[in-house]
Amino acid sequence: MKLKFSILLLSLVLTAAACQKKPATPVVSREAQTQIFRSTAQEDLKPTRWDQGSTTITNEDRLDLYYTKIENIGGAYIGVGSIQNFQLAAWAKSEYVFLMDFTRIVAAANKVHIAFLKKAATPQEFRAMWKKENKATSEAWLREVYASETNLDFIVESMNTARSFLQKRFSIEDVLTKQHGYTTWLYDQAQYDYLRTLARENRIISLQGDLNGTITLNSIGETLKKMNIPARILYLSNAEEYLRVYSPEFRANVTGLPTDEKSLLVRTVSVQKNRYPWAPGSFTDEDDDFHYNIQFLDDFQKSLSADPDSTVLKNMERANVNRETGFSEIPRPVETTP
Repeated sequence: MKLKFSILLLSLVLTAAACQKKPATPVVSREAQTQIFRSTAQEDLKPTRWDQGSTTITNEDRLDLYYTKIENIGGAYIGVGSIQNFQLAAWAKSEYVFLMDFTRIVAAANKVHIAFLKKAATPQEFRAMWKKENKATSEAWLREVYASETNLDFIVESMNTARSFLQKRFSIEDVLTKQHGYTTWLYDQAQYDYLRTLARENRIISLQGDLNGTITLNSIGETLKKMNIPARILYLSNAEEYLRVYSPEFRANVTGLPTDEKSLLVRTVSVQKNRYPWAPGSFTDEDDDFHYNIQFLDDFQKSLSADPDSTVLKNMERANVNRETGFSEIPRPVETTP
């Protein structure tokens, strides 16, 4: 009798413990995730002196240094800037891609890339759509894809402004990939197909957004929480150099992003070259180059919360720098037991 009672008591204890477990996080379907994703809010930007063709391409020539760190990391990708984001997102196999920039022309040019991905079946066809001789066909396609956009004429205008710069960048990529022995979506069909699928399934979005704003990046964080997907990559290029001390808005935007232990901040810096040497083998001028760095995103979020006077260079103080490659990583601080 005592044995039966003990078994019954144990059963009741286990049942009660099971009932106290946190409910499982609800699974959000891909269709529902995409609907949420497409509803992300964005800022209304005014023209700036940066609205010029040169900003629609990248001059960061050693992005291949990130490859082994971001390969197949998945999750959501958030990036500022232009065409380099597609390269990083393809390597990362990102599930959703948020592109944002504070310049209207870059946001518009990214819309052009997305539209061309939907149309062109191969990397060669994609590149051809940027050629001057295909201007009429490409413009007609943009007007079909973005017929409901209020800034449609500006998107078309941005394509025409960016064309010569993109042609130059494609030529630079031809040299870089051979020089450093890697491949990208502009050459590799499998990588291109991955991005094309994202574009055709409306899982790449181009937004107008300021890192110091109160709408776009904040909305991306709220969107990801609803989608139940972590931000796995936040790519800032060298934007932090211009932010100086991080603003309260920037802090709130970044700390509001849902992350996990895999999430990374991907950045470049061009200042303090003696301390953070530039990566060799760049195609661009030696006076315009970068050091490449990564940091765990949750660690960056903690530093933003802990130090109101933090800057990019304060964060970089903990970096393990490889002076030969021009690449560095910031480790998580060692937890100490009181």
